[in-house]
Amino acid sequence: MNKTIFFLILAVCILGMALILLNQRLGRAPEPRPTARAEQSVVADAPMTEPAPEYPVPARVPSPEEDAPRAPAALPEAVERAAESEREAAAAAAAALAVEQKEATEALKAVPPAPVTPPAAATAQATPKAPAASAPAEAPARRAASAPARAPEPAAAPAKKAASQEKAPAQSHAAGPRAITRFVVFARDTGATVRLTGNGPLRYKSMNLENPDRVVLDLEGDWEVKAPAVPKNPLVSAVRVGDLDGRTRIVIDLKGKPRTARVIPAKTGDGVDVRVDQ
Repeated sequence: MNKTIFFLILAVCILGMALILLNQRLGRAPEPRPTARAEQSVVADAPMTEPAPEYPVPARVPSPEEDAPRAPAALPEAVERAAESEREAAAAAAAALAVEQKEATEALKAVPPAPVTPPAAATAQATPKAPAASAPAEAPARRAASAPARAPEPAAAPAKKAASQEKAPAQSHAAGPRAITRFVVFARDTGATVRLTGNGPLRYKSMNLENPDRVVLDLEGDWEVKAPAVPKNPLVSAVRVGDLDGRTRIVIDLKGKPRTARVIPAKTGDGVDVRVDQ
């Protein structure tokens, strides 16, 4: 009886160990390693790939746009500044030359005219003097010699007429229509310069207004003026012209509030510059 129980227990233990080993064998089944013959068959079955043929790469032909000559680059800012300074220097030199010519003309007018010898005096000087025979004969000669010295008044009359004739064209020119002969806008890096030049003296009043920002010039009288074109610049957007109560108003519209806005009159009195900077 005891032997039978012992064998049963032993059989149960052997069976349990067999089941455990079976479970381990099923859970971790090793992968079969390919043999040399299998590797050869895989290599034999793989498709053969030939290297791609090498074709000569054609040379790149430039397009007509690339062959065309390129346009010259824009002038640098330094060259533009030099050109503007040269233009301003030329304008200043022309204004100084006009002032010198005006002063020379006034100096010529101030010189008194030379006395004109009347015909009677010329004939008296041309006739030879008679020999001194007696005192009564010398008296007429002395009177003839003293006559030209006391008769400068006939010569002054033609000079006054000439002066009045010279003043007449000037007065008629001043009474003619007043016009702005030059009205341009120069662009700068930090702003712009608006330049006006008239055919006569400019009398004006300037104002700086806000909302919107603008500079206003009121010229006294009616002036013939045409608004100029405004080049690309960082501050001035447009220039407008109008009439207001016998005055000519010029409005310079700004893109923003300027850091400085200066009105510089010309030395000759017939022009003005408006310089605005950011």
